[in-house]
Amino acid sequence: PASASSIDSSWLDTSTLGQGTIGVSYSANTSKRVKVMIAKASTVYTYDLNTAKKSESFPLQSGAGSYEVTLLENTSGTSYKKIGSSSVELSSDSQASVFLGSVQNVNWKDAKKATALAAKLTAGKKTDKEKAQAIYDYVVLTVKYDTKLAATVGNVYMPSADATLISKTGICYDYASLMGVMLRSSGIPT
Repeated sequence: PASASSIDSSWLDTSTLGQGTIGVSYSANTSKRVKVMIAKASTVYTYDLNTAKKSESFPLQSGAGSYEVTLLENTSGTSYKKIGSSSVELSSDSQASVFLGSVQNVNWKDAKKATALAAKLTAGKKTDKEKAQAIYDYVVLTVKYDTKLAATVGNVYMPSADATLISKTGICYDYASLMGVMLRSSGIPT
């Protein structure tokens, strides 16, 4: 495994900063859990990084200003070591864009079925309210709560909008992610 001294900031991609997101990739050959921590002042969000993916996008959702992004690798139990850390600055003209972006848990760029359905459901609708209502009505009338999954879901769970559409079942995280995917892909900040 790589150590903090042998990792440079190449794990952090700031090319989408204008959309209020950052990309993170960590290709070290590890089976250990890797986390991304994004902090602005006292607000901290921690995400699991899927190291099998080339890169994942994460939101800077606490408004304009300076963020500290830290990459962490599990050492044992609940202990982590810092692999790298970097500061990024989100400008005020980019802060609203984050609620349209395709990010790890609201990944509309990879959700082809959900985005196609959202386009179909919102066709001819004139206002964001009409579009949101059409998407909401579909989701609440079609997707059923999965009590079995809720009882067995582990600590690391990532929703998939397309999988939720196919199975027509999900837990609260699946409902929220599906709604977010469909609304964001329709141009509605969510």
